[in-house]
Amino acid sequence: MSRQNIKYLFSPESIAVIGASPKKGKIGYAIMRNIIDYGYKGKLYPVNIKEKEIMGFKAYKSILDIEDKVDLAVIVVPAKSVPSVLLECGKKGVKAAAVISSGFSEVGNKKEEDLLTEIAEKYGISLLGPNIFGVIYTPSRLNATFGPKDIMPGHIACITQSGALGGALIGWTVLENIGLSAVVSVGNKADIDDSDLLEYFSRDDNTKGIVVYMEGVKEGRRFLQTAEKVSKKKIIIIIKSGRSERGAKAAASHTGSLAGSDRIFSAAFKQSGVLRA
Repeated sequence: MSRQNIKYLFSPESIAVIGASPKKGKIGYAIMRNIIDYGYKGKLYPVNIKEKEIMGFKAYKSILDIEDKVDLAVIVVPAKSVPSVLLECGKKGVKAAAVISSGFSEVGNKKEEDLLTEIAEKYGISLLGPNIFGVIYTPSRLNATFGPKDIMPGHIACITQSGALGGALIGWTVLENIGLSAVVSVGNKADIDDSDLLEYFSRDDNTKGIVVYMEGVKEGRRFLQTAEKVSKKKIIIIIKSGRSERGAKAAASHTGSLAGSDRIFSAAFKQSGVLRA
């Protein structure tokens, strides 16, 4: 993967929302609304094959029709269309992509998800997702999610594998006046995973602590090595689901990743300097 392009997920100068919608109730509408209302200052390009204008912005039939460069693509189209859309992003020179769309490995569609990873690797795109609710970075006034929009700026980064829990957490921080630097929904982790984000936030001056909600991990050894290194600089707190047998089954069915033995995770966290909540 092209890890050097992760920064464009958080500080893009331009965003294309592919699957943007003028209709309330659609995810493509909610994401556009949040980006605008949270005060993003960069260039915004809605992409919709049927519309000419969305929320006062000129709409494009394809990302390839946009004259300027695009740093970040937020993809909100049906799963079957995502590979061709991501391919167009690659041809356009997009640096990072957040794939909101579901219908991949979490429902057994591993082949299509692997195709997304291949396209991302070929074109050097840092790929977040699929199956996510989006990404927030308060220093950039960026809220590219379909969740709550009134996030208080602060110095805690939240990485979550569960969209529902991530949305609930954001709502709770608003009620409790707790500030966040970032919220990242990782979903199926086809490309960018917890280790990549820990490394990024370890270098981020706006982040003092990192909270992770984890259901499973794909590269356990790499994650623990990264956590051990990062925990010496910044506090890492992990909420790991799957303590019970039922919890482990629920985690596996949600994102298609295995939860593994809970006792192994607890011991590994302790060894790596991670606090388990």
